[in-house]
Amino acid sequence: MSKKILAGGSLGALGLAILVSILFSTPAHTQEPAKKAAVDQTATGEGKNIYDKYCAWCHGEKGAGDGPGATYQIPRPRDFTSGAYKFRFTPSGDPPLDEDIFKSVAEGFPGTSMPPWKHALTEKQMWAVTHYIKTFSDAFKDAKPKKIEIAKQISPSKESIEKGAKLYKDSKCWECHGDEGRGDGPSAKDLKDDWGNPIRAADLTQPWTYRGGSTHLDIFRNFTTGLNGTPMPSYADTNSDEDRWHLANYVRSMAPEKDPSVATLLSSAPVKGPIPDDPESAAWKGAREGFLPFMPQIVEEPRHFTPTVTAAFVRSLYNDDEIAFLIRWSDPTESKEGTAVDAFALQFPAREGEAGTKPYFLNGDEENPVMVWLWKHGTAGAVDLLGKGLKATGPNPKPGTFTKTVASFNKGEYKLLVKYSIKDRPQGAVSFAPGGFIPVALQVWDGGNGEEGSKKGVTTWTWFTLEKPTPVSVYLYTVLAVVGAVVAQGWIVRRVRRS
Repeated sequence: MSKKILAGGSLGALGLAILVSILFSTPAHTQEPAKKAAVDQTATGEGKNIYDKYCAWCHGEKGAGDGPGATYQIPRPRDFTSGAYKFRFTPSGDPPLDEDIFKSVAEGFPGTSMPPWKHALTEKQMWAVTHYIKTFSDAFKDAKPKKIEIAKQISPSKESIEKGAKLYKDSKCWECHGDEGRGDGPSAKDLKDDWGNPIRAADLTQPWTYRGGSTHLDIFRNFTTGLNGTPMPSYADTNSDEDRWHLANYVRSMAPEKDPSVATLLSSAPVKGPIPDDPESAAWKGAREGFLPFMPQIVEEPRHFTPTVTAAFVRSLYNDDEIAFLIRWSDPTESKEGTAVDAFALQFPAREGEAGTKPYFLNGDEENPVMVWLWKHGTAGAVDLLGKGLKATGPNPKPGTFTKTVASFNKGEYKLLVKYSIKDRPQGAVSFAPGGFIPVALQVWDGGNGEEGSKKGVTTWTWFTLEKPTPVSVYLYTVLAVVGAVVAQGWIVRRVRRS
């Protein structure tokens, strides 16, 4: 493929490819790879054709990681000419097994622009690409990489996790990954790979973004082999097999056992009396939490291909007077000064009659405006904006009233509580009526990543509803049913005894 063809590619097509990969990539889990295909001239030729069509956009015509899309990506696409691969079952510094490369092609890497090609290519085609990729580096000439031995697994007991926690501290894993694993350590902001490109420490609390897989074995392997070309070293020479298993068990314990499912419906639970300001209160703990992943805003200029924040978790409560949202998200830095500061926004249709319709998800348009609740770090509280387009969003001429805004940042995690008066809502604005369905979308800015204006992470529309309070009659009927059952049982027992 010529450089002219590559350079003439559509940026929109590239953006779509990146977006699709982010939305549909799933964590790869270590397992036995497909049976290795034989190498022949035909396979290599087919691999080149597939590579030129699908891979060169990012990895470049000659495999140097310098395709037209490389500039827009963090981490940058792999430079195949170096022979350095992160995720392998070979010792530190060694080239990977063919099966390692095949797995990377098949499974992709969540949270990056590398999608799982197993959904688009056959097994034979993926092996052809695997063999062709190896031709870019001399590291594979006469190389016979050996697979590392995996020591017997240690179960993730409480004792093992406690030992792993001490090793995490003593080995200074926190310097990059942070005290609680959110990728917010003091060294995180300055990390670079061996070629000088910026690189981010993994957020260990979000295993669905682990690029080499999220099982205990995947993590043990990474501690054993290290990630070639990155600041992540091998601990095979400094920590015993047992210690590496303890570390793996501790790291996995930082995250939920199951990956969250993307919410298709967010809900607000009714409460009697005031809505608590404390996120740790029983009312908030009992509220259903919804998970929404962010995607980069790459639709309109200026585009942003590398947002930092990957997802948000949302809860909501309401009473007769107000509705409240509690949102949490991971951010490796707290940015509250300068032009680019950390910020968050919720977006709803602006007009009452449009509660069941979905305006343009990027701040609406002239015909279908949106209500944007914006919080910016360092300001007094949330503000109500009116959006008529990404570049036509400003003060709402009929703003609503925010009764409370509380934001906190602790060890790489934001918690934002916003309360909005539904009793004093402006006339014609969307009403938060129980039982109805309202579209909601989220937006986020990481000031530490230079995000401001249209450079942000966004979600598409998701439905939101206020749960209807349970009528008193439901409880009354339940009591009556129990009493009736007891009376009936007693009557039956007496009849049986008499007979």
